Amino acid sequence: MTSTAPSLLTEEVSVVEMDNLVNSLNKVFARYGVVVKFMSHFRDRLNDARNKNPITRQTMIEMFNKLLQATNLKKLGAMKNGQEGVMVYKSTNFVYTLEKPAGSSPAQLRFITAMDKDRFRSNSSSDFYLKLEYFSDFYRRIDANRS
Repeated sequence: MTSTAPSLLTEEVSVVEMDNLVNSLNKVFARYGVVVKFMSHFRDRLNDARNKNPITRQTMIEMFNKLLQATNLKKLGAMKNGQEGVMVYKSTNFVYTLEKPAGSSPAQLRFITAMDKDRFRSNSSSDFYLKLEYFSDFYRRIDANRS
């Protein structure tokens, strides 16, 4: 009988884990007047087979811990209403927008999509990169990097 090497398990992020993560994030972000939302496409895209590497719960926690550093929060706070951005953590890209409603309602940090693909890697030397840009500009930059 020949033995084969065990395969590595891929860890999908469950709906319950995403809900727990959003609840935890909202407790932290409340002090900044921000509510975090994972849009349905973001939730679907986390566990998508097109990702080069699985986007795990641990990856998301590490990325949010990087976001919560003062310089990154300051950059996030400087966003204009409706501006889009890309957070790159290692090889995973999280596309988001910040909606700032009029009045006393909290701002909404909406995560639109996530992807882990070679062509979406950052050129930054840092393991976390926060780029404020519109989604169309993001794709133009990616197309230019492919050439």
